[in-house]
Amino acid sequence: TFWAHVDSPEVEMAAPTRLALKLLLVTAQRRGELTFAKWSHFDFEAKLWTIPVELLKTSHARRQKPEAHIVPLSPIALELLEQLKAITGGGTYALPARADKKQDRSYSERVLSRAVRENEKHFGIKHFTPHDLRRTAASFMTKLKIPRLHVEKVLNHATGDIAEVYDRHDYLPEKQAALARWSAH
Repeated sequence: TFWAHVDSPEVEMAAPTRLALKLLLVTAQRRGELTFAKWSHFDFEAKLWTIPVELLKTSHARRQKPEAHIVPLSPIALELLEQLKAITGGGTYALPARADKKQDRSYSERVLSRAVRENEKHFGIKHFTPHDLRRTAASFMTKLKIPRLHVEKVLNHATGDIAEVYDRHDYLPEKQAALARWSAH
């Protein structure tokens, strides 16, 4: 429903904001991780987005050995990023502050939330926030029979079990498969 309405003419928001909201849905990442993403975090050839430790949720950054979160980019995510790069690619940030002529500052985290709130009546969805797009992606991935552990790895959630301490596998192939399946859906 969101996807069908986000590009409708009655929805008033900047093109980068529309693309950012779609990216949240197709990548299942956090609003702040995308809001503060730099173009240097994206490797279009390898089809990967590396979210550095400093952009991760605080609890992840406090892990004993914090590591960047690697997000495989599905075909639809790459397409959205290419569209975004055509609009904002001249600066450091994927989502530069609009009033910043040098493009060396990012959007405020509130921009995406405000855009959703101000257009809520046009989406055909009862109250939601950008974070709900992440929840939607996770719910649909499990509905598509993607194993919960693989969804947790896409989300960069700590599973909280002892096996996590010993399991050093990066789950990149599993995350890639999960996001490709979600993208196809």
